[in-house]
Amino acid sequence: MSTTRSLWPREHGAYAELAFPILTGLSAGAATVAALCLGAATVAFFLAHEPMAVASGIRGGRLRDAEGSRARVRAGWLAALGLVLGTVGFAAGSGDVRRAVLVPVGAVLALLPWILAGRQKTLSAEIVVVAAFAAVVLPLAVAAGATWRFAWTAGGVWFVSFTLATLAVHALKLRHKRGTAARWVVRLTLGLALAVALAAIGAALGGWLSPLLAAAILPPVALVLALAAVPVHPRNLKRVGWALVGANSLTWLCLFLL
Repeated sequence: MSTTRSLWPREHGAYAELAFPILTGLSAGAATVAALCLGAATVAFFLAHEPMAVASGIRGGRLRDAEGSRARVRAGWLAALGLVLGTVGFAAGSGDVRRAVLVPVGAVLALLPWILAGRQKTLSAEIVVVAAFAAVVLPLAVAAGATWRFAWTAGGVWFVSFTLATLAVHALKLRHKRGTAARWVVRLTLGLALAVALAAIGAALGGWLSPLLAAAILPPVALVLALAAVPVHPRNLKRVGWALVGANSLTWLCLFLL
């Protein structure tokens, strides 16, 4: 049996948070060289994060000493691959594509203060990560030939969906604890989910929002409301994750049909 530690990203929810914006962007139009290369570069940089965390000691000094050499090699070639693919995609894209790339890059740069402080697991840092993942759809959709309006709309839908999911998971973990922080997260999650649901339904009924766009927002919102209403033990977190993937799949389908 192998005793080496896996260098794949450990945050399983992050796989879906990256996959759905990439899928949305690539399915928004033609599979251009710019769109495909930028999407592949994003995946490479994402996969480089865990070995970088191990090599830098974020995962602990003992793990760095044991797996640092292997992690540095893995991080190096993944980062190099991402840089090459990103450069090709950036060069092949239009001026609009290059401007769109600045949005997810800016979100990643905004995360640096939390990383340097070793606080990337805090709720505020995770919201910035969510913004970076959601923003990935912008350059990919524009590169595929979609309009800026669609790109920003899709990015906004994914940001709302992922933010609510992140808050719901935090609320689930804190639900069995007492204290101000637990109550604050639970109430914030429930309040935001209700506000988003009412706003989407009201805007659709008033003709200010496409019914299909409102439908795209509602599956993750409905699931978050259900999680807030029905007590779920933290040991069922994996099932919650798969339920969120199912809700996000419905969201992607609605965005695909827009």
